[in-house]
Amino acid sequence: IRARSNAQAPYSNYKVGVAVLSESGSIYIGCNAEGADYDALHAEVNAIGSMITWEGSAKIKKLVFVGAKAEADIKVSQAKVPKDFYQFVNIPVPCGSCLQKIWENCNGDDSVPLYSFSQTLGCITRVLLKDALPFRFGPQDLGVDYEVISKPHIRP
Repeated sequence: IRARSNAQAPYSNYKVGVAVLSESGSIYIGCNAEGADYDALHAEVNAIGSMITWEGSAKIKKLVFVGAKAEADIKVSQAKVPKDFYQFVNIPVPCGSCLQKIWENCNGDDSVPLYSFSQTLGCITRVLLKDALPFRFGPQDLGVDYEVISKPHIRP
């Protein structure tokens, strides 16, 4: 929620904040930043880029996505929602390009959970990456070994 408050979204009026938990236990945040050229930096890419900057090719363990119209006052509270009410349209998730970047930084683990605040449902939802991105293409499809790309790097 804090990262979302820093988002720059004068064109879409849709602010997004993301937090990524890496396998090392570090948390990296990012927000969306739009420009007049309509070439926006997505919050997910921002957070993943920070993770890679500090850790190198690190594995994402969890990702939290909070997105809503700029004027939305997001308050997280407990809510009971009937199971049959969950529809994918009610759960904001990263775009396809960002889901691809998340997948490529999960080291082949499609059970990584994506948490998202649903303004429609008024609660936090959880979806697995394999459900949000059922048809995945990644390094293994190109014959790249995850062990090679995820070797530890020296922190700057």
